[in-house]
Amino acid sequence: MPPENKRSLQLECRLFGVPFQIQPFFWLAAILFSPFLQREFSDLRIVSCQLAGWLAAWFLTFAIHELGHALVLKKLFGAKPLIVLYGLGGVTIHQPVYRRRPGNLGHVLISFAGPAAVLLVIGALIAAFALGGRQIVLIPASFIGPIPIWIPWPQWAALHPDAFQAASKAFLFGFLWMGIVWSALNLLPIHPLDGGQIARYLLMKVHPSGGLRFSLILSIACAAAFILLAVSSGDYFISIFFGFFAMRNFSELKSLDARWG
Repeated sequence: MPPENKRSLQLECRLFGVPFQIQPFFWLAAILFSPFLQREFSDLRIVSCQLAGWLAAWFLTFAIHELGHALVLKKLFGAKPLIVLYGLGGVTIHQPVYRRRPGNLGHVLISFAGPAAVLLVIGALIAAFALGGRQIVLIPASFIGPIPIWIPWPQWAALHPDAFQAASKAFLFGFLWMGIVWSALNLLPIHPLDGGQIARYLLMKVHPSGGLRFSLILSIACAAAFILLAVSSGDYFISIFFGFFAMRNFSELKSLDARWG
């Protein structure tokens, strides 16, 4: 008898012709890192709306980032990408089959397209606010102070203005904060972040024989600097985050030296 088909909690969809797989832990991580669950609250309805806005921003930030990679791969190099959103981020994967091989500079473009896509959308959003005579104010996670609502109010929002404003503020804060901060971090020359990929391929272009080794040394040095900075400021999660990258790069460097030693 054929095995029974088990239902998967993984969501699948397509955006701009690119298939997505969204794993359950992607949403769980978004909830765990939501600033709204770290505060006392008295109105469950408002907090639920804030969480919904945060989840939308979480998804949109990572989806736009990975779509930047995927559309360059698809449109310029003829690859067939697949985007997987999981845990604290996402990845764009594809078979190593191209209509036109990217080369080192092509890989630089692919890597840069992710954070660039998010920053372009944020720039367009800020420009739209400016043209509308409004100002975007990034406020801290305590949400003290105003943030403008540029999104047109649908008819149902008039019946629940507090809930709609809560969701809108949470979405705008989440998308702008995550888009700017994550894109900046992601451009650091630390492998496997996009900045590390960019540094690697640029150094391999300039120095084909030693570029990979130089990029690993640069990556370890930058990760170590951020570990020290994070520890000194008491941010141990960030120190663990960059510590993982440092160990991964150090292991790759040792393997490379052993292979060529």
